[in-house]
Amino acid sequence: MAALVLAGCAVATQRQHQPHVAGSVDGTVPSVATAGAYPTAMPPVFPVAPVNQGDLLNSQMPQVQMTRVGILVPQTGANAAIGTALLQAAQLAVFDLNETSFQLVPVDTKGTPQGASDAVRSAADNGVKMILGPLFANEVSAVKDAARGYNLQVMAFSTDWRLAGDNVYSMGVLPFGQASRVADYASRQGARRIGIIATQDMYGDAVVEEFQRVAQHYGINIIKVVRIDANGGNAMQAVQTMTGNNVLSADRMPYDALFMPVGGSALRTLVTGLKQYGVDSSRVKFLGTGLWDDADVLRNPLMAGAVYAAPSPQLRTTFERNYQRIYGSLPPRLASIGYDAAALAIVLARNATAQNRPVTFDRAAITDPNGFSGVDGIFRFNQQGLAERGMAVLQIQGGTIHVVEPAPQTFQAVAQ
Repeated sequence: MAALVLAGCAVATQRQHQPHVAGSVDGTVPSVATAGAYPTAMPPVFPVAPVNQGDLLNSQMPQVQMTRVGILVPQTGANAAIGTALLQAAQLAVFDLNETSFQLVPVDTKGTPQGASDAVRSAADNGVKMILGPLFANEVSAVKDAARGYNLQVMAFSTDWRLAGDNVYSMGVLPFGQASRVADYASRQGARRIGIIATQDMYGDAVVEEFQRVAQHYGINIIKVVRIDANGGNAMQAVQTMTGNNVLSADRMPYDALFMPVGGSALRTLVTGLKQYGVDSSRVKFLGTGLWDDADVLRNPLMAGAVYAAPSPQLRTTFERNYQRIYGSLPPRLASIGYDAAALAIVLARNATAQNRPVTFDRAAITDPNGFSGVDGIFRFNQQGLAERGMAVLQIQGGTIHVVEPAPQTFQAVAQ
């Protein structure tokens, strides 16, 4: 088992371009990730199926002061599969960090706002000191007020950043850091003329605004911005707008790069249409976000050479292998957030205990500017409750991803 490392030791300085990240400080990053292998025969520590909470808490336990943390996920209903994966990943963290005085209390939200609100009361009645989850935005909205009434902090799994703040923190991998990281990379590769195609929704608004902000900082000229429907129904019209409905020759290409934070069928339509108009990844650098972290995107030959910003894949690969070894299947992409949330809770509890302080999961500890290191790399929470993460720059080659620039290992400030 990998030992838990707490803050305090000096670390090597790395250059990092993350304009969206607030002021950095010196310090190490306490690790909540693991590098060791798991015994193949070892069962998870806590049951995965919905449990009777009374039975869980009345079971024979060592006579130690337990730190109980609730994990609120759908264990029944249409979204039970993803809820179970999040729970199993969190249990894996408890098993790996081997904290005998820490206990997860799983509560079923049923995937509904009312179920999530009821789950908070159930968890609070069982003495939890913090909430992990829930998953969906409408659940988080319902949980926020309910948890505040019990003075509980909430580590939400939702990526709806509008819900963060006060007692709610967003554990999701948010788009802001991805947009700023890839914009920074493009500027250092000499791209000065960039076009943008993004969806007409909240996600598109966020990435376009952030990319434009960083582009302005580096003197990048945004040639044209075109927005499309989230389902990509008007993607070909966007291609025609970007190209002036003309086949573009290499010597008259108006773009050095295209930023396309789009996934799924919409992206397929875009790159196929662009190819027909003379725009491909051999002539124009394709830039994207973690939406491209998808097997279908990687297999698309028209995406060869495209680059995007996302959490580093190395630690997640180890996590996925260990998850499969214990649970018998590969985890969904979102499961790593469940692991990191549980591991973070254990780190904070251990840190408080080591300092002879009561385990309260207070705001100062959660927003430690040195941050933490998890399955998806380093992360920390700003004062708005949003997770800021160190991003890698990845390139698609031959159906696989290659690290062009590794993710930073520290939020340490660097003199410019």
